[in-house]
Amino acid sequence: MIVEKGTVTGIIYSTYDEKGNLLDSNGTSQPIEFVVGYSSTSPEILEAVMGMQLGEEKIIRSEKPLLRHDPEKILHLSKKSFASTGVNHGDPITLSDGTEGTIIDEQPEYWIVDTNHPLSGKNLTINIKVCCIRQATLQERVTGIVQPQQANCCGPEGCC
Repeated sequence: MIVEKGTVTGIIYSTYDEKGNLLDSNGTSQPIEFVVGYSSTSPEILEAVMGMQLGEEKIIRSEKPLLRHDPEKILHLSKKSFASTGVNHGDPITLSDGTEGTIIDEQPEYWIVDTNHPLSGKNLTINIKVCCIRQATLQERVTGIVQPQQANCCGPEGCC
């Protein structure tokens, strides 16, 4: 079976920055599963996996950042609202609405907080391996969501 529109595909991945430092990996956990052509998976990942076979590996090198850095997600937040929390430059924080960010600069009256994804604006290398492929159910194709009772397409023994 090959990866094509309408399949649930599971991948194991490792993401590296421009210097080759490992940033993220699910190599010791269950594969990330998505419904090909029906979910919100990044276009670069979808393009890379299309036509791959079970067990096949591929390296994706981005020529441009995979995640756009949005200047509107740079916030100026009053230091008074953080006075009792003891935050410092470089600290990760969670805002009252659940948004996560990092303090990137300090001004006398406010902190500058970047709420973009930490990998936004960076050129990345992603190693992927297709670990499982199966036909998506009608419900999965309609919703674009791998259904819990169908999740872990690799089975209880896992894969990869």
